[in-house]
Formats: sequence, C-alpha cells, structure tokens
Amino acid sequence: MIEVTTEIIVGVAFGLVVAIGPAIAVGTLGAAGAYLGRGLSRPESVAIALSLAVGNGYAIGVVGPQIIDVRTQTPRLLVATAIVALLAMYANSLGARIASELPIGSSFPLVRNRSLSPESLESVDASGQVTIQSTGDVRDIEGYPPLSPRVRHVLEQGSWRVPADLSLPELERRLEQRLRTTENLAAVSVSIDGTGRATIAAAPPASEVASRVPDGWRAVSVPALVPSGAVPGEEIVVYTRDGAVTGSLLETNDGDRIGRVNDGTIGGEKCVTVAVPIADAESVLRTDRCRLGVRPQRASETVEALALLERADCSIGRVTGGELTAILEDDHERADVWPIVADSSESREVDTERPRQWVVEPAIADLATDDDVFVVAESLTVDRIREGNESTASSASSISDREIESTIPPAEPEGNR
Repeated sequence: MIEVTTEIIVGVAFGLVVAIGPAIAVGTLGAAGAYLGRGLSRPESVAIALSLAVGNGYAIGVVGPQIIDVRTQTPRLLVATAIVALLAMYANSLGARIASELPIGSSFPLVRNRSLSPESLESVDASGQVTIQSTGDVRDIEGYPPLSPRVRHVLEQGSWRVPADLSLPELERRLEQRLRTTENLAAVSVSIDGTGRATIAAAPPASEVASRVPDGWRAVSVPALVPSGAVPGEEIVVYTRDGAVTGSLLETNDGDRIGRVNDGTIGGEKCVTVAVPIADAESVLRTDRCRLGVRPQRASETVEALALLERADCSIGRVTGGELTAILEDDHERADVWPIVADSSESREVDTERPRQWVVEPAIADLATDDDVFVVAESLTVDRIREGNESTASSASSISDREIESTIPPAEPEGNR
C-alpha cells in the first residue's frame, strides 16, 4: 500500500515537472489557432503535450533508459500521463478564451464618455430618442429651501425624451438646462446611469423679495397708505416722521409681487414691503404709519418696444433652430420672419450653472437644430407658428429632436406675445 502511494506521489511530481513547458506551448498554439479560426481539439492538444513532455523529460533526465521499467513503474507513468493530459486540455481552453476576449482588430472610440447601455437603446423610437425616467427620489440641495410639493411631484414622476446618441454627461447637461428653464429652478444636478434612470437634486428659486433687494439696502414691512394704482416694482418715496426716504415697492399684503400681473386697483391702507437704504431702515421701522408717494419714471423700454411692434401689427414668437430653417425655406413666409435673438447655451461645452447665453441677430447657418430662437413676424405668421408648435406637442410621434420634454406638462404655460 505504501509503495502504491509513493508511486502516485512520484507520478504527480514527474507529471508537473515535465508538463509545465508543454502546457504553455499548447496554450499558445490554442490561442493562435482560435485567433486564426482553427483551434486545437482536445485529442490534438493531448497528443502535442505528451510528445513535448517525453522530449522535455528526456532533456532534463526525468525520463531515460535507466528508469523506464513498465512493469515496476506503471502507476507513476499513468499518473504523470494523466497530469500532462489535464494540463494540456486546460491550457488549450484557456488560450482559446484569452484569444476570444482580447480586443484584437477592434477600433476604440475617439470619444471615451460613457453612453446608455444597449438594453436602454433597445427602446429607441423612430425619431432616435429614448425615455429618461426619474428614480423617484428628488433630493434637496444644501443651503436652499425645500422644493414645493408640485415641483417635487413633477420631478419624481416625470420622464423626458432625449436623443439616444449622446453621451451621459451631455444628456445630464441638457436635462439640467431643461429643468432649470421649465421649472424655474435656482440650481439642479442630474446624474443619469446606463439604464436611463435619472437621480435629481434640485432647489427652488431664491426668495423673490430677497433677490430684488439691491446691495446696501434692506427690505422692511410697514403699514402705509398706498396710492391707488401703485404696483410692485415702482420707485416710491416713504414719508416718515424723520423725513422722506427713497425706496422701491416690493410687495403688498394682498400677495402682489414684482413680476405678477396687477390690475392697477391696489391702494388704501395696506401692509407693504419696501426696499430702502440700510441707513434709513431704522427710521422707517420707527414710524407707526407711513405714507407712500410714487416717483415719476419713464415707461419700461421693454414695454415701449412691444408697443411699437403692436402698432406695426407684429409679434414675437419662439421657435427652434430647425423650425426656423424650415420656415425660411418657405417662399411665402421667408420675408416675414426676422430672427432677433437666439439662445445657444445648450450647444456650448460650458458650466451648466451659468446664465443662458443670448446671441443678437444670429446667423442662420450657425444655429443648431435645438437652439431657442425668438423671431419677429406679423401677428398672423406668429399665430401660425404657435398653432404648429401646439399640434406638434400634442402628437407623441412628432416630438422635436431638440426637446427634452417632460411627459408631465408645466402648469398653465403662457404664449409669447
């Protein structure tokens, strides 16, 4: 029994000694054959390995006439042969696998940014767009107030159509720009994984009152007699016991704020929020009841410009670069549409936190398909453009290539007129 065990151990040792070199040779031949399309079969790999093992053993003195006695050394020879055969087959399969996994002959992409996974690309529609869905958990950004329930619901339940051929960083940048514009967000961060799931962190716009207070001024709330017709945003004079203080009307207790539509009927006793210089804030707060006077000022240049357009029976409309190109190709409308300003921020590799970049009187050839363009045209022409945009938005099969459009529409959008 001891002799048999000894013969097995010696056979394993002999097999490992003489099989290492042949196994490396068989693995190399197997890899080369697999690359050339003609791999080695198991019998071929075993035959080559045994031939090389005998030669290797004779070269190192393991195999020789003095030790070859088949009757007495049969166990060790069988074990050594089995070791050589097993290592040969393993080396052959390993070489074939390495040859199939090596990127030999494949070209590497020049752009190394990650893109959507092939599983996500299987859902690309006929227009070349894929749906990006929110993970359902919208985080707040530290240092900002929390989102309103409505905006949070839109971001958690929303989905957006995006071009499928863009890299993930570009998709994230475009979706951030879209959300910042459509939802009026002060800050937004989007992270899209390979499966098309977007993790969103967003912050609402800063307090409107605080953003309207100039440097070196303070916003104070006092009861005052408001002139009839005064609206937030007007320059006022606050009459206190210590004298007159120049300021700006920010808000009334009826909820009128700068930027909201007002019918011009506010007036009388109200609690108002006004912006005044820091040095005068204390005197305003010491007064129990102030009087407000409205200072004369010129009409807004924006209002004057819109009034001139209205008298000329013209309006301002918003189109994309691709829609503008199609309009200008129409001989009936080519002379009636003039591009005045374009937003090219979505086509620039820049920081997404910066404000939008407007180009005045843009060149048509420089506009991308998804650039926002404001045009001046006759009122009927602008109405036709708006009707075309509304009919396009109502059809799921004709979504524009430039829109990363949420399936949950924003609340009560207003037209540009």
